Amino acid sequence: MVLKKPNISPEVFEALLSYVYSGTIDLINTDPRILVELLPAADELFLTELCDHLEEHLIDYNVRSSIKQNFVLSHRIAKQNRFEKFSSLCERILAQNPGALFNAKDFIDIEHDVLLSIYRDCNSQFREIDLWNKLLEWSIANSSSLPSDISQWTTDDISTFGTMAKPFIQYINLIYISPDDFFHKIRPFRKIFDVEYYIQILEYHTFTQLRENTLFNKPIQPNLDSKIITDQHITNESFIFSLDQKLADKSIVSKIIDEKYAIYQRIYAGPCFGNGGDLIIKEKAGFCKKKSYEKSIIQEGESNEFLIDDYEIFQIIEH
Repeated sequence: MVLKKPNISPEVFEALLSYVYSGTIDLINTDPRILVELLPAADELFLTELCDHLEEHLIDYNVRSSIKQNFVLSHRIAKQNRFEKFSSLCERILAQNPGALFNAKDFIDIEHDVLLSIYRDCNSQFREIDLWNKLLEWSIANSSSLPSDISQWTTDDISTFGTMAKPFIQYINLIYISPDDFFHKIRPFRKIFDVEYYIQILEYHTFTQLRENTLFNKPIQPNLDSKIITDQHITNESFIFSLDQKLADKSIVSKIIDEKYAIYQRIYAGPCFGNGGDLIIKEKAGFCKKKSYEKSIIQEGESNEFLIDDYEIFQIIEH
């Protein structure tokens, strides 16, 4: 008997064979990416018990960092809506960190339409220069001809990138890119832009008086989606806080001092608060060090690094 399943990779097929012959699978030592790919494969072959075990393992707290590293793959499988618990976890990760797909190690595997939806619907969550850099990274990885070294690109290479980038560029507002980044990172690609539009942006970055009232670090506008914080808890100032459920007097609220560093987005991390890291989230770890807020939200004498499962972020946008 020959089993033809072109959508199943050799590594996943080997894991399936191991399970069929032995009735077990090594969930601990198997590459988490293989386990994620194994989930729909086992479902397709009606291995219900294996599906259940895999799903329970993948939603475990200790595996979540691996899920985030392979979040493009995880998100794609979660959208199939056949795995309720796994889908719920992926939705929660994305709600807590809109940059989860951007930060994933497998970002270059993101599908065109999914990436376009991020640029169209979630661009306010990211700095413009980060949107540009990730578009370059994705285009290079998904083109058979673009060299990885941009400095070696020919006119034809720039034209190829322009064709790939065209659907996305309209959602990148170049006035939010600093003059230095504009000169070094955008100007070499001037031929891919509409001439009139490019001249307007060039004039904007050339004449100081045109941009004196504009912030180059675009404010990030996450939605209020919290089971803890409601409108009644909000003040008119940015703040970070830590809650101690056992001892209320150990809970800490710290208000912003340097407002321009209240909140911003990094490619390598989740939402960042403060210049230098009053609160930064990376994978399963959080870091706190007083810089731009009035005090540290970690008790004095404690380590400034902590492990987290869920965290909450909100911002009030005045209209």
